[in-house]
Amino acid sequence: MKPILDFKTFQRIFEADEPAKEGVLAIAPLLLSLYFQAYGELASKVEGYKDVVKDLQSIMKKPEEIVVIAKKIVALVKDAEIKKELEASIVPAVTVLVEAYKELLNTASDEDKKKMQEAFADGVLDYQNSLIQAVKSVNESYFIERDPILEKNTFKDDRSDLIRDLNTLESGINMVLLNPPTERIKGAMSGLAGQVKELKKELTDDAKWEGMSRKDRKNRVKEIPQIISKIKEEQQKAISDEVVKSGIEKTVLTKIQDAQAKLKAGTEKIGAIVQKNIETAKAEGDKKTAEEKAKEAKEMDDFKKASLKLDDYKEIVTGKKEVGNLQKKGKNLKTIQKIQELLNNYLEKPIKADGLYGEGTEKAIAEVSKALSLIEPEVKSDGKVMSPLLQAMLMKIEEKGGKEKVKQAFDKVSKEGSGTETAEKK
Repeated sequence: MKPILDFKTFQRIFEADEPAKEGVLAIAPLLLSLYFQAYGELASKVEGYKDVVKDLQSIMKKPEEIVVIAKKIVALVKDAEIKKELEASIVPAVTVLVEAYKELLNTASDEDKKKMQEAFADGVLDYQNSLIQAVKSVNESYFIERDPILEKNTFKDDRSDLIRDLNTLESGINMVLLNPPTERIKGAMSGLAGQVKELKKELTDDAKWEGMSRKDRKNRVKEIPQIISKIKEEQQKAISDEVVKSGIEKTVLTKIQDAQAKLKAGTEKIGAIVQKNIETAKAEGDKKTAEEKAKEAKEMDDFKKASLKLDDYKEIVTGKKEVGNLQKKGKNLKTIQKIQELLNNYLEKPIKADGLYGEGTEKAIAEVSKALSLIEPEVKSDGKVMSPLLQAMLMKIEEKGGKEKVKQAFDKVSKEGSGTETAEKK
């Protein structure tokens, strides 16, 4: 197929900031760019949409098919508010674009009409190839791996949605850059392409998002849709300025401007809906996470009580707080003595297992509980209290022959430099 503009035409553009004489041909990539702004706004709102190549092939053969395709995609959109806005603005926009395309053909000579149809077909292929490359530039697993809401929510679902939007936006920009009618619009589109590339790089950088505070992540995922909307607005303005300077018939210009107005209004409203949905989802997600964690905590407590028989043990405090626990006739003497014997299984320097709960026993509990906390965080203690959980775990480990596992945990804590010293003092 022949190029949209020949060398002489480009030479005239370079030498003076005037539209090329072949206005009908020069407008082709700009009109097609509007086609794909609308198409991108539609297709990006359906997660996992699989008919992109099929759609583009239909548009390449028959540009007016975009109206049928638009209605088909809208029917697949799940969000009621977004669907309503797509029906109200984007579908009417593509309808007017088709009218502009037909009007443009009617104003062209037979030779220019053929060139324009070829230019459209070339442009669709360029868009398709650009879209494929845009998707490939993102690790496929990024879209497949979905993080459930765990301890750290990096908003991967929201980032995936934004990347889909950026892929279609990037493809439309690149399609113009492959056949820019003027250096003016080439410069404008190049700048926008750079912004899109940087946003995609940021959104796919999991390590960066994991390193951010939750507040910063939440704020950033709210800011990016606004940035994308601004890029779309600048893209439309660049095309609008170029269309006005192209010298095309006023009837065609009016239709294109009408389509642009509908596109602009639609993308702004849809952007606001997406923004609201992100904020709502985050609020609901936070509430759900808190409820799930509370439920899991209760289930874990119930399991501990049943498995470790926590009700069989009672809390014992240091002899510094309860004098009887430092006396030979204390009521907890035998229990303290048994726990001291079990603590000694993991201490490099054993303490006296005499049933007296003093400073040495406090330090031993602090040291061993730190190791045990790698298995059960709640058992960690400063040693001032011999909790039912600590007693139950030590007894259970003894019963099940799990000393080696605890010793491994103890060794790990020691290597990390706990700095705790055990003493032979009580």
